[in-house]
Amino acid sequence: MTGGFTFDYTHGYDTSGNNPTTAWTTYNPPCYHPINYRETIRVAIDGVLTFYYAWDSPTGQLADLDSCFIGEKVDYPGAGPTYTYPNPPFDRSVPNPTIKGGSASGGAARDDQRRPPFVTPYVAALFTATQNYRYQCKKCMAPSEWVVLMGPLSIVRLVNQITPPTTWQYEITKSGLSSTYTLPTVATPTKEEYNGLAVIKYIFECQAVLKQIQGNATREYLQEHFERAEGFFVRTFTRYVFKKCPVVTVDVAFDVKADQDETLANFDSDIITDISEPFVVNNLSRN
Repeated sequence: MTGGFTFDYTHGYDTSGNNPTTAWTTYNPPCYHPINYRETIRVAIDGVLTFYYAWDSPTGQLADLDSCFIGEKVDYPGAGPTYTYPNPPFDRSVPNPTIKGGSASGGAARDDQRRPPFVTPYVAALFTATQNYRYQCKKCMAPSEWVVLMGPLSIVRLVNQITPPTTWQYEITKSGLSSTYTLPTVATPTKEEYNGLAVIKYIFECQAVLKQIQGNATREYLQEHFERAEGFFVRTFTRYVFKKCPVVTVDVAFDVKADQDETLANFDSDIITDISEPFVVNNLSRN
């Protein structure tokens, strides 16, 4: 354990009544770590995998974990700093490694493995990413010190041709759960189609929607116009994309005191406490 501070814990006199004496000790504030990290829900549909995770505080109070960052680290093939999916059939580049997460004080997180955008002509492709869930507590751990809670987990993405010969299929597998999706004859739009004036238009439209959000608005209300971005996000902080233009993005903070039931998969009753201004992320990850 590092850090702490020194304070005077006794003050007295010697046997003669003179010469005040002082004893000193070093006090280190308690540092609590997340425990009992576990998967609570898993869903597979149309080439998309969704996992929910929960964890506990050793004190029973999740607020005691506020100094801990919890999240994912996903390593892709190669040395980085960017990994480009095989193109074709995919159309995506990601940071290598990809690191996401937030405060451990929320006690829960969701991890979406969405379908990437595809481009034609389709060809067979296969690659594996390696994911670790981990934490780091700034009160008592060095910045480079991380503890793995779960992992390594393999995330396998595959595109291959199935019968009839003109049909192509995408498959993703993680933690023994798989989901498939038949690729469309015409590939989904690439990120270039969302650039320029079209994006500016949608940013203004997104801002208009955000202005309508009033006090005590919930996650459920937000999700009428936005959907979760891909990847790992803790319950207290989630990145969303605008449904009409998925490169327009906002970061949203939540108060999770409304309920702590880990079986409530969507956490719909969480209260919005802060929303960023819209910004653009040129990495299309919409279903």
